[in-house]
Amino acid sequence: MLFRKKEMATNNLATWNNWLEYASTQENRGSRATLAKEWKTLGPNKVTDPADGQGLGRINCVAFHPSNANTFWIGTPAGGLWKTTDNGKTWTTSTDNLPVLGVSDIVIHPTNPSIMWIATGDGDAAVSLQTFGAPGTGDTKSIGILKSTNGGATWTTSYAAQVKDNLLIRRLIIDKANPDYLYAATSIGILASSNGGGAWQNVQSGYFMDIEISPTSGDTLYASTFDENGGAAIYRTDDGGGNWSSIYTNTNVSRYNLEVTAAEPNYVYALGAEASSEAFFEIAGSADRGSTWGNVANKNDDGNLLGWEVARADAEGQGTYDLAFAVSPNDEDEFYVGGVVTWKTTDGASSWTCGNYWGKTDEQNNTHSFPVVHADKHFLTYHPLRSGELYECNDGGVWRTSDKGKTWENLSDGLVISQMYSFAHSEKNANDYVMGLQDNGSKGFVGGSWSDLSGGDGMDCAVDAVNSYYYTSYINGEIYRNHATKGQVTISQNLPGGQIKGSWLTPFELDANNSSTIYVLYDEVYKSTNSGDTWAKLGLLGVSDPLKYMSVSDLDGDIIYVADDQTIQMTSDGGTNWSDISAGLPVSKANISSVYAHPSDKDYVGVTISGYEAAEKFYFSSDQGQTWTNQTKTGLPNVPANCIAIDKLSEDLYIGTDVGVFLYDKNNSKWEKYGDKLPNVPIIELVAHYATSKIRVATFGRGAWEADLNTSTLSTASTDDVDSKTESLIKVYPNPGNDWITLELKSFDGESSEIGVYNYLGELVLKFDMNSVEQKVNVKELSSGIYYIGKSGEFFQDFTRFVKN
Repeated sequence: MLFRKKEMATNNLATWNNWLEYASTQENRGSRATLAKEWKTLGPNKVTDPADGQGLGRINCVAFHPSNANTFWIGTPAGGLWKTTDNGKTWTTSTDNLPVLGVSDIVIHPTNPSIMWIATGDGDAAVSLQTFGAPGTGDTKSIGILKSTNGGATWTTSYAAQVKDNLLIRRLIIDKANPDYLYAATSIGILASSNGGGAWQNVQSGYFMDIEISPTSGDTLYASTFDENGGAAIYRTDDGGGNWSSIYTNTNVSRYNLEVTAAEPNYVYALGAEASSEAFFEIAGSADRGSTWGNVANKNDDGNLLGWEVARADAEGQGTYDLAFAVSPNDEDEFYVGGVVTWKTTDGASSWTCGNYWGKTDEQNNTHSFPVVHADKHFLTYHPLRSGELYECNDGGVWRTSDKGKTWENLSDGLVISQMYSFAHSEKNANDYVMGLQDNGSKGFVGGSWSDLSGGDGMDCAVDAVNSYYYTSYINGEIYRNHATKGQVTISQNLPGGQIKGSWLTPFELDANNSSTIYVLYDEVYKSTNSGDTWAKLGLLGVSDPLKYMSVSDLDGDIIYVADDQTIQMTSDGGTNWSDISAGLPVSKANISSVYAHPSDKDYVGVTISGYEAAEKFYFSSDQGQTWTNQTKTGLPNVPANCIAIDKLSEDLYIGTDVGVFLYDKNNSKWEKYGDKLPNVPIIELVAHYATSKIRVATFGRGAWEADLNTSTLSTASTDDVDSKTESLIKVYPNPGNDWITLELKSFDGESSEIGVYNYLGELVLKFDMNSVEQKVNVKELSSGIYYIGKSGEFFQDFTRFVKN
């Protein structure tokens, strides 16, 4: 097997090199073991209802140990590489320190499983989703191909790429008979190595998304291209990659997924998605290694195998994103097609049955008898050591079947791989929270157990502890109000004129001092004062497209900031008038990624900046955006910044980046890596829980995490200790609060209780009677500061601590 040699590109990966540079120059601040605070995962890590097809996060691929059937690996688009040694019962990961946690494919050495390679980034989403990061670049960007020689404990660069070059790698394969030879299907061509990944060559230019090797000859390989406008082609080489020729093409097809089988080594199958609709177009087949081709299945005779319907009568699909294909190694007439649904045939496509479906009822809301497995299929493959055992990787996790699809087992429990868009918690109960997940809806952790609150893609969310409402949302601004007994209401349908289309992640906020008041941002700002039952539009912003970012002042609901990638506007009169305050921000170099109104200073606003412009990560204004100051200074790696949070008590400033959380050291005017054991994963949201002195984050790929705040607002007790103590005291929420707060007694015997409010000096500043188990109290006249609230006659140290804004 010979192929042309040429010089390789310089190793100039942006995120990887910038992270290593930071770690080497920041006096051990890149050494995770030396950091004082410790991050702990909040999940989600458990599938709430396996019978309903629920999942935790998308998986791109699975690879198997060559001799131990119970050991295999999965690759996720943003959560790293995970391994099981007990047949999927438990999972571990060792890739949390990599600067890019996307894994699109895995190769294990056939005789030495300590040697492995991973293709980094996210190959599927890149061609159809424009959700996180720049348009067309996928959920996570590739830094090339990494190699490990110690079972994944450490990694070195095998093929280097720049993140900002948007390289995409979908498939990585090895010649098992000669494992020095590896091949990759990428957006810049077919890459090949003849020395175990020591050097790579681009042996065929083009945008390739799949590559397969002949079951009997390592010299023969097949590869397929991607073309969103149609004209995807299949190529073959018979000299190990030295020369390639196009052997089949179709102007109607945008993407092909290829399959070969040991049952008939000369057979080649190609599953094609239609360019115009992303629906099923054809399965083309060849019995002579691609010299001649015939039709195995097509959309006219077989219906839409890539659509949503059991009837296969719908006209669209997601074929550039969901395209999975497997042919049995024992029977060339048995194969599976995965799109939104999984279909199977055992007679060479003469007939089809549903292998699994994404819901308990079909498109007509009729109950069906098919197995229920999560939608959106990305990879199908057979276990090489267990005959007939088929694995499916989809948007929810990894499933398998051993009975030809009659039953499926969900193996996803224990995988903390959720790509989160948002996180919100209850001020009333520290361990009640809700989160929005890509592909896996919005999940709530309430009363110590997980539940699925709404489906699809989970977007922004909020918790109203006063009314026990949990707000969740779907793409483009469809907002739901969830209640344990009142059920779910789609409150965005109550907007004037009905549902409005917002940005992919449409932001909304509850008023910090009146949780029945909600603000939501479409192309204009809408406000509700009755928990979403009715809405009023504020003054005109004068924009044509939906905006992306919003922050409402905790101190004054009339102060609102809104932004898109390039501009920020603000109002100080509740939306009657708006001003563009973008001047002074580096928007000509990089995009805005968030806007944040200071929680205890109504004149202060902060902005994070995305991209790879050095020293352009965080700007703030002390005069509501009239002037801006760059506070990036020293200590931040040159990676995108995504969000900020300011501790309203200590003024500590936290920033979330693509490689974790950083804290601004006011004394030394520099940034420091914050906390130990947090994966180097994009941080999407930062929120503080003051009652338990925690900072919590939503990550895009590794779920939610929490750590102690840098400056503790309580004792050093654990969250569980605080919750246990709080059960014996008066609960206060919201805390911090402004004009009105709610007090709740653990129990009420019908007798009035005298309640005292004391300042930090122990002086009584407010006294009133509490006549029910729960009561609202007006604290408008109190000055901003720290107070203690409790029953008269109780020990002072047992009072509940309250912060007045």
